[in-house]
Amino acid sequence: MTTACSVHIDHTPIQEIISPAVFIADAHYIPSPTHTCTQAFEQALEPSPAKLDSSKSASPLESSFSFLDSSLPYPRYIGEDGLMGLLQALMGNPPAQIFLMGDIAHLFIPHISHSADNHRDFIALLNALSQHTEIFYFEGNHDFGIDSRLLPRVRIYPRSLQPAIFSYQNTPFLLAHGDLFINKSYECYIRALSAPLTLSALKLLDTLSLGYIYTYAQSLVNAKRIAPLHLDESGFYTFALKRLAAYTHYMRANNLARACNLAKPSDTDPQGTAKQAKDYELNAQYGVIEGHFHIGRRLQSFFALPSFYCEKRILVL
Repeated sequence: MTTACSVHIDHTPIQEIISPAVFIADAHYIPSPTHTCTQAFEQALEPSPAKLDSSKSASPLESSFSFLDSSLPYPRYIGEDGLMGLLQALMGNPPAQIFLMGDIAHLFIPHISHSADNHRDFIALLNALSQHTEIFYFEGNHDFGIDSRLLPRVRIYPRSLQPAIFSYQNTPFLLAHGDLFINKSYECYIRALSAPLTLSALKLLDTLSLGYIYTYAQSLVNAKRIAPLHLDESGFYTFALKRLAAYTHYMRANNLARACNLAKPSDTDPQGTAKQAKDYELNAQYGVIEGHFHIGRRLQSFFALPSFYCEKRILVL
């Protein structure tokens, strides 16, 4: 599978987002109590004869995905069976790329064998789908410790590799699950939770307890309410500016400003006024696509992805 790259960092090509690209975030998939891979499920993994011609320049929603409504930029999945139904529908008409933007499963830590076993239908479906389209999996705070041996054709981005820089229509885009730049307490917590030593300890404890540790943790997580974050126009505008400022700071701190077409602050904001600072963030020549916050709104090239669990909506570029 070959992709074109038109943006570079130090002569290294950046992966390009190719339309139609499907972004799914915060699906919080919970396997049913009976998750045996039945013959009917195995047959559902076979793609239909109709395939999407990714070379077409038509809108990705023009008769391509009959299982989506026409609302843009976040069309709603109108089929059945939630996330698994959507993935099976995409099997029948694969897009050029699929981006899984974290928290796709509600508690998916496949480094723990009982978690991997509990999600074996989910794993099987992703592996089947990856035979027909390019899949990128960005780990979230509900799904991490993903072993690439379980998903050999899926490109996995652990939190340590986020945000990742992609290119869309010659514009750099930063992609991440979204639980970045929150506060020091959360950063310490999530780093400790997803550290290799912690995962190894959890794996050992779960094995010794014959799966009780994972089952108990899953019951606690499943009991938590999942809800969208409702922001009015003013609230989302403030939120978006804050997030863009955080990503801009990250790029400057990691010497990525040139790759993302960022002017020096003094070039755009010589007086340092609040209005000029806002204009600078909004006019930065890069985009952001993130989940985690369950918002489902857009401000120019800042996409705050909706929660598929809450709204059944996705992003199609």
